[in-house]
Amino acid sequence: MVTLLLPVVSSWIGSFQGEKGWSLLAYKEALLGGRGLSLLRNTLLLGLCTTAAATAIGVPLALIAGRTDTIRWRTAVPLLLVPLLIPPYLHAVAWLHLLGPGSFLSKTLPGAAPSWLERSVYGLPGTAAALSFGFFPVAALCALASLLGADPRLEEEARLHAGPLRVLLSVTVPAALPGIVSGAVLVFLLAVVDFGVADQLLYRVYPTEIFAQFSAFWDHKAAIALSVAPTLVCLLVVGGWRAWISLWPQPDRGRFDLLPPPVRLRGWRRVVVRSALTLPVVVVALPVVSLLASTSLRAIGEAFRSAGDEIQQSLFISTVSAAACVCAGLLGVGLRPGKLPSWGIAVTGLLFVLPAPVVGVSLVTFWNRPGLLGLLYGTDGMLVLGMVSRFLFVALVVLAVAQRSISRDILDQSLVDGAGWAAALIRVAFPLMLPGVAGALVACLTLTLGELGVSVLIVPPGGTTLAVRIMTLMHFGPEPVLAGTALILMMIVLAPAVVAAGLAQQILGSARS
Repeated sequence: MVTLLLPVVSSWIGSFQGEKGWSLLAYKEALLGGRGLSLLRNTLLLGLCTTAAATAIGVPLALIAGRTDTIRWRTAVPLLLVPLLIPPYLHAVAWLHLLGPGSFLSKTLPGAAPSWLERSVYGLPGTAAALSFGFFPVAALCALASLLGADPRLEEEARLHAGPLRVLLSVTVPAALPGIVSGAVLVFLLAVVDFGVADQLLYRVYPTEIFAQFSAFWDHKAAIALSVAPTLVCLLVVGGWRAWISLWPQPDRGRFDLLPPPVRLRGWRRVVVRSALTLPVVVVALPVVSLLASTSLRAIGEAFRSAGDEIQQSLFISTVSAAACVCAGLLGVGLRPGKLPSWGIAVTGLLFVLPAPVVGVSLVTFWNRPGLLGLLYGTDGMLVLGMVSRFLFVALVVLAVAQRSISRDILDQSLVDGAGWAAALIRVAFPLMLPGVAGALVACLTLTLGELGVSVLIVPPGGTTLAVRIMTLMHFGPEPVLAGTALILMMIVLAPAVVAAGLAQQILGSARS
């Protein structure tokens, strides 16, 4: 943890150093100038718009999956997870190919529609829309988890005296409020620190300005100073959420099979609800169709040949980084069932809510120096370190949740029987946590494959990843090759999820037989 946090702390201390000692000049310009206020306004607007849209999409889907007979929640969970695997900036690329200048729709629609579409795809509308399509599964899954953990007796009793709609508004939604608010907070945090979408759709927010200050002007002090405002906003939001969520009583049950009878929908209501369930499929299919319409088999083949080294580099870095996240997460979780590693969650959570370019800037300024520290700079190890800094938090949370399913009695008995700490971890805890380990590995693998904000700053010479290549093509490359390269990355990102889903079905099938 010290290795991950030290570059950020060192860069923050260094930002106070001026030519004649300590100075607040960088912070004065970043926080009090007109540029800082404009960036703060844009960032907050983006976070609020994305949160509102993602919550408006995700919560109804959670209510459909958790309280109606149109779909089982076990089927809805993987359906909602698939859109979450696609990096949001790929949605931005797809939006540009579908609605941007020179796109198919802009050429075919009559009148002023093409110019209106071209204006709406850039700036706040397009950025918020792309992020909403990327993050609405977060809101849906958090709300669904809260619905599954709610006491079913309250709804069953309410249905004896009121209709389904009144019960939904007065009992079901309030019972799911902790999950709804938690999902909204998480979407807000993800939106305000996202770099790729705002960069592609030309919307000035803190992450894009931090990247510009460092990459264009090599002003790491200004870059770090600009990160203070969004970080404080994120910490205030998290602090408010923790204070609010602590007022809610913990659910006294954890069995998801004890649910109230589902609301039976018939006629046009069932048709409308089932149509809404196609949204996750549309969110995945729309980028694919849009990119396919903008490329050709020849362009895809050219993209595959020209990006061969980047594909190998991305797979190697992502595999090593995901394995490192899971191994570090297992060590951080340890053998304490039911107890979250609060120190690890705090440190890695801070790195997770920092704008991604800040992590990249901190790594460059800390490791790019002569001596022993400089040996790591310019190697693939820097990319791995950047990925672990960004996504170890995800591995810790998934593994900590999986750890809660382990009985303390089993571990205590293994220690009493003479097994050491390492043996109990490997032979007892690890097999019991295997589903959580697999989930953490797949999550970290997909996230690292699409990571852009850190890798674009620390990528070593000759070690460009596929995500960085897509960013380069966005500014300088031909459109068909860009679309083909984005399709390749999308297929690579979705592949681990497809394999994991297949293995899960085989395991469940063998367990039932």
